Amino acid sequence: YGMVPNALKEKFPDARIKDQGIWGTYQRPAFLDPTDPLFDKLAAIYYEEQKNLFGEAQFFGGDPFHEGGATDGVALGDAGRAIQKTMQKHFPGSIWVLQGWQDNPKPGLLEKLDKRYVLVQELFGENTNNWETRKGYEGTPFIWATVTNFGERPGINGKLQRFADEVYRASNSEYAKYMKGVGILPEGINNNPVTYELLLELVWHKD
Repeated sequence: YGMVPNALKEKFPDARIKDQGIWGTYQRPAFLDPTDPLFDKLAAIYYEEQKNLFGEAQFFGGDPFHEGGATDGVALGDAGRAIQKTMQKHFPGSIWVLQGWQDNPKPGLLEKLDKRYVLVQELFGENTNNWETRKGYEGTPFIWATVTNFGERPGINGKLQRFADEVYRASNSEYAKYMKGVGILPEGINNNPVTYELLLELVWHKD
């Protein structure tokens, strides 16, 4: 989906490879513009190795510009379409899974995608309602999900009423046709059983 080692610029100086700056205290990987001819060549190697190692796949995760990154000079709509086109070429019918986190996925990235093959995870549902403010992620299939646990911190806690209210509200909203379920996306598991059992139980109830 465009992330490449920064050193690739030394080997392919003419390719459209953009520095992505710093994340926290770490150098972010560079971004190879998916409309550059080099992208298809590298993606073909990547997908071939994926198939050799794991066989056929239905879902691929990959978030360009997650938590920042430089988009200046990148035609986001064309970039998104190029990423999806290459993915479909190598794995027809596969779903591109994107994280609904902060301002991602950026609206421009979604605008030229075939939405049948995209799924956005509303990542931080316990605190935000991006599914609503972004009008169902501009008409993209999504799941309502919670992080709840950051950094695998142990604790028995959770916004149980928020889960019940928001899942009900989203599944009965004008964007309900885009909502495909619920999910848990913690940064640590085997904790908070009541929280996760409640959330996963909600999809079986109308009220």
